[in-house]
Amino acid sequence: MITGAPISVFDYMTAAQITAVQTGTYGSVTPAEITAAIQASLDAASTGGAFISNKSWVMPEGQYQINDVLQYPSAGVTEVSKSQLIFEGTITQTDDTKSVLRFNNLGATGMYNVVIKGPKIFGPNSQQYANGASAVIFDGVVSNCEIEFPYIFGGFTYGVAFTPNGIGSCLFNKITMGFCRGMQYGFYVRSNGTVGNFFNANTIYGGDYACPFLAAANAAGFTVYGIYGTGYQYSNSYFCPAFAVLNVGIKWVNSIGWAVITPYFDSPGVGEIAADLTACAQGTWTHGYTDFTDLTFIKTTDTRANTFINTGTYSPGGPNMSVDSDGIVFTFPQAPTLLDGDTLIYVPTAYCLTATDNQGTVQYLNKNAEGTSATPSSGSYRKGAIVWNRATVATGQTMGYMCSADGTMGTLAGVTGSITVGTSTLVVSDASNLKYGQYISVAGAVTGQLITGISGTTITLSGVASATVVGAAVSFFPATWVAMPNFA
Repeated sequence: MITGAPISVFDYMTAAQITAVQTGTYGSVTPAEITAAIQASLDAASTGGAFISNKSWVMPEGQYQINDVLQYPSAGVTEVSKSQLIFEGTITQTDDTKSVLRFNNLGATGMYNVVIKGPKIFGPNSQQYANGASAVIFDGVVSNCEIEFPYIFGGFTYGVAFTPNGIGSCLFNKITMGFCRGMQYGFYVRSNGTVGNFFNANTIYGGDYACPFLAAANAAGFTVYGIYGTGYQYSNSYFCPAFAVLNVGIKWVNSIGWAVITPYFDSPGVGEIAADLTACAQGTWTHGYTDFTDLTFIKTTDTRANTFINTGTYSPGGPNMSVDSDGIVFTFPQAPTLLDGDTLIYVPTAYCLTATDNQGTVQYLNKNAEGTSATPSSGSYRKGAIVWNRATVATGQTMGYMCSADGTMGTLAGVTGSITVGTSTLVVSDASNLKYGQYISVAGAVTGQLITGISGTTITLSGVASATVVGAAVSFFPATWVAMPNFA
C-alpha cells in the first residue's frame, strides 16, 4: 500500500478475488469473501480514533457480489469530515434480506464535508418489500455532504433512505439521484422533527423513480412510492424528479417550505397520485412539460399556503396557477374547492399576463388581444381584476375596466342541464365549452355559481340549486365592470 494514496478495496483482496471481481467470473470465490474484503477496506478508512478526517477510499471498477450489509464508519467513530468515498464498481446484493450500504454514526457530529460517489447497485428482484432492506441508508447525522447514486435496481423496501434518529440530523446536503427502480420507497425520509432530529435545507437533484414490479407489489398489498417523507421536514428542494409506473409519485406528511421544480410524469396510470401532500404547507410546485390537468393531487384541511404554477402544457382555459391559503380539498383533474383567500388564475388569451397578491386579488394585464376599448368578450374574472386598454390609447378613451363582481364573459349556446333542488350536481347536455372556474347560471335554479368540478357531463357547482329543473338553459354568468377614468 502506498503511503498517502487512497485506500483501495483491492488492497484487501487476494489475486483470485481481484480476478473474480474484474472478470465477473467467481468460480471458488464467494460473495462472503468479497463482503469481508470490502468491509475491511472501509474499516481501514475509518481508523485512528473517534474523529476521522481527510481519508480517501476507492472501489475500483468491477463486479462485486456481496452477501451482507457494508457499513461505514467503523464502530466507535463519532465524526467523519473532509473525506471521500468513491465507488466505481457495481455492487450486487445476493441475500434478499440484507441492505447494501449503511452509513451510521452514533455521535452528535456525524459525517460532514464528506463526498460519496455511489456505485451502481443491484438488489434482489424477488420483490421482498417486507424485508425492510435498503439499497442505501443514512442512519445518523449527515451535514454538508455531496452524495451521488447513479443507478439502483431491485426489490428493496427502500432505495435511498435517510432516518435521522435520536440526535441525528440531515441538512445542507447536495444529493444527486439517478435511476431508482424497483423499490417500494425510492427516496425515503423518516424524521420526527424534534430538536436535532430533522431533514432540513437539502437539495435533491434528479431521480428517475419507477417500479417494474408494480403489479406484483399491488397484488401483495404494497403501495409503491417514488419519494416518501414522514415527520417534519423543512425547506427541502427537489429538482426535476421523474415518475413512472408508481401508485404515488410523492407523499409527504408535515413537510414545510418544500419545493418541487419541473417534475416529469410519464403517462400517469389510472388511479396514480402525483402527490399526496398531507398537512404540507408553504411549498411551491412548478410544473413543466406534461399536462398539469392529467395529475391528481391529494390534500387535507391542514394542507395550506402552497402555490402550484403550471409553465407547461395545459388544456385551454385550464388552471395556470393556484394558491391555497386556508386549506382546501384539491384533486386534479377536478378543480379545487375555493375557500377563504384561495385563488385560481386562468389565461384567457395567449398574450395575457397575470398577477396575484397575498389577498388573492387577481389582475389581468396587457389584454391587447381584445383589440378594442370595450370590456372583455371572453374569460373568467374575479372582483378586483383590471383589464387595461392598450388597443385605443387616445383622448376620451377609457384607461380600462375594473371587475366589480365575479363572472365569465362570452356566450354559451345550446347547452341545457338538469339539477335537483338543494344539490350542487348539474348534468349538462354538452360540457365541451365548460371549464373549471367559470361562472354559470341555470334558468330557474342557479344564478352565478362557480364550476368547481367536471367529470364528463357532470358539473359540480360551488352552491346548491334553488329549484329542480330538467333540460333548462345553461349560460355564462357575466362579470360586471366599472370603467376607469379616460385618457386626458
